Amino acid sequence: MPLLSLGRAAAARYSEGSMVDAQTSVLADVPWGIWLAIVVGLVVLRVLRGTLRSRRRSRRRRTPALPSPGEYWMAHVPFRDGTGSKDRPCLVVRSNHGEYRVLYVTSQDRSADDRYVPVDTQAWRGGDGRRSWLQTTERRDADPTIAVAREGFRRYLGPVEPFNRWVVEAHKA
Repeated sequence: MPLLSLGRAAAARYSEGSMVDAQTSVLADVPWGIWLAIVVGLVVLRVLRGTLRSRRRSRRRRTPALPSPGEYWMAHVPFRDGTGSKDRPCLVVRSNHGEYRVLYVTSQDRSADDRYVPVDTQAWRGGDGRRSWLQTTERRDADPTIAVAREGFRRYLGPVEPFNRWVVEAHKA
């Protein structure tokens, strides 16, 4: 350890052979103003670090409280024949005073059926990436949307993909 990096009093102690005394003396020889500047600097860094973290958190997408057109949700979707319902992912395409119209999503292979379009479930919260399809039309020009009450929605999954945004636009009317 070079003698020039120590204070004069510490250098004298170092030359006497007490290394521990020399190091503690170096800390004691630092003026209180420098210690104050170090402490204030550390506090400022800590505050700035917390501010940057809160900004990062605020950029995250917040979970919507109510479903809106263009969002995927888990909901109790009633069967078309009215015999019950099933908890399944669905795309909200219309909303009207607490009643929502949705298109359901299925994981059954519908790649050969032109009434269905693929859905990217990787972007969903908690999505497992399973191949899924969204029904866009019904046979015989029937309305493919299903009515779901506001209480039927359980969990937000994510926004509609850009390549399926046309589905929402086509069913808004």
